[in-house]
Amino acid sequence: MEAIRSLRELPGLAESRNFIVPWDDIEADLGTALPGDYREYVGYFGPGRWSGYLNVLIPDIEAAGSELRYQHRSLNALLQEKPDLRAGLSHSVYPEPGGLLRWGGTSGGELLHWRTGGQDPDQWPVVVVGSDAPEEIQEFDGSMSEFMSELFAGRLSIPFMSAGPTLDEIEFKGLTGKASRPRFAIPAVSHFAE
Repeated sequence: MEAIRSLRELPGLAESRNFIVPWDDIEADLGTALPGDYREYVGYFGPGRWSGYLNVLIPDIEAAGSELRYQHRSLNALLQEKPDLRAGLSHSVYPEPGGLLRWGGTSGGELLHWRTGGQDPDQWPVVVVGSDAPEEIQEFDGSMSEFMSELFAGRLSIPFMSAGPTLDEIEFKGLTGKASRPRFAIPAVSHFAE
């Protein structure tokens, strides 16, 4: 996966953090497989932020605001509690067919999703939903890592998206401490491979 390789070459992380995730449990809980580049990204980078601008949700960590399943469950619970909110959305939400499943966000408030559907999650396009209005939506026909590579290189044109750092400013900062620990693991066990 060329795009993952290009992300690895950016400043901030010289070698893999070897973040271990119980993928079978995560995917069974979500009811779907997840894209291969996302799984590879999580294993290499683990929890962290790109120059304080972009955050990728990581499964099975204590930091609820950065945890993939927590964000998914919270949105679906809110939509069940307040069904009138669904009417204001310009898109469906996973697990609805073709529904959006959030994988990240920006400091400007844009939400980053996959448009689920089909048999192969590696074919899911990325969908950006604007921060000011849910009808602001743009689809990118590529993987999460391709989207990030294009975004950081300044080759994406999304009119409503907040400006991020330039390629020479981008740096990955891994989360450490309590926020990066696994939610369900025994405290003495590390989620990072030795």
